[in-house]
This record gives sequence, structure tokens and C-alpha cells, in this order.
Amino acid sequence: LTSVPDVSPITNLEVYQVHRNQITSLPSVASLSKLRLYFVYENQLTQLPDLRNNLLLEEVLAYKNQITTIFPFTGLNHLTKLYLYDNLIDSMPDLSGLTALENLQLQRNKITY
Repeated sequence: LTSVPDVSPITNLEVYQVHRNQITSLPSVASLSKLRLYFVYENQLTQLPDLRNNLLLEEVLAYKNQITTIFPFTGLNHLTKLYLYDNLIDSMPDLSGLTALENLQLQRNKITY
């Protein structure tokens, strides 16, 4: 699989899984207000879509891609897992508002402190 169709009309979608493919970009999921799980790991993505409208998100797994830039995760108060390891990220947005976050994995990126 190299591309993903627009799923925005499927407004009851709770789980988005397109992992282990050759996808290079993803459509917006902003209209998916019930989305809880977002699994896009092991692709060829260079960025994630803006997920700030997906307020029920609990897990974002986007490891082993080519991601360089990350949008802020503002307002994602249910997010417990954020896996972004093995990417090309060089800086991260402020994560201090993610009060439910239990597991953050950023290893093997280009982040410097």
C-alpha cells in the first residue's frame, strides 16, 4: 500500500491502522472526532497530519518512518502513548499539556538538548 484514501466521511471511526506499508503521506483525520487509536508505524511518512482536533486520541504510534516535523499535540488530554522513535525528528513541541501521557518513546531521532 502506497497511499490511503480519504476516510473523513467515516465519522464513527475509532481505530486508524495503516502500519507496515510504503505510505509517504496521509490524509487529514481532523473530522474523525471519535478516533482513539492512530497506528501509522513502519511506513515512509515524512510528517503526520495535524491531530489536535482528535481530542479522544489515546495512542499515536508513528515509529519507524522518515518524520522530520511534528505538529503540537495541544488538547490531547487522553493521550497515553506517543511512540515516535526511529524517525528524523530534530525538535519536539511542548508536551507539558499531555497530562495523561504514560509512555513517550523518542529514541533514535535527531533531537539534541
